[in-house]
Amino acid sequence: MQTTSAELSLPINNLLNNTYSIKRLLATSKLSFVYIAEYISTGEEIIIKEFFPLEIALRDLDNKSVINRLPSTKEKFQELKERFLSEACMLQQLNHQHSDKHQRSTVVIFKSLSCCISLSE
Repeated sequence: MQTTSAELSLPINNLLNNTYSIKRLLATSKLSFVYIAEYISTGEEIIIKEFFPLEIALRDLDNKSVINRLPSTKEKFQELKERFLSEACMLQQLNHQHSDKHQRSTVVIFKSLSCCISLSE
């Protein structure tokens, strides 16, 4: 029996850092899940991109953290994780270089290797 992306993604209403609530799964790829979430204190809808390389990852016992599945894929997992974090850092730099008072994006990297992207006007 093959597990579907929906079964591996974070559940609806799952809380991240007691700050964001997952509302729905928006997209999946071989390397990540993308969610629509709510910033609880303001009700603002945000995008959360979670690092989850489908072929080599699984959820830890806390049902949130993403861990490497096999010792043989440890290096590949680490390499993909570094790329994901690099992408998040690039988004942060772009935000600072091209900040506009009418549109800004905020990138937050969670311990579970999710990044939150908030777009506001």
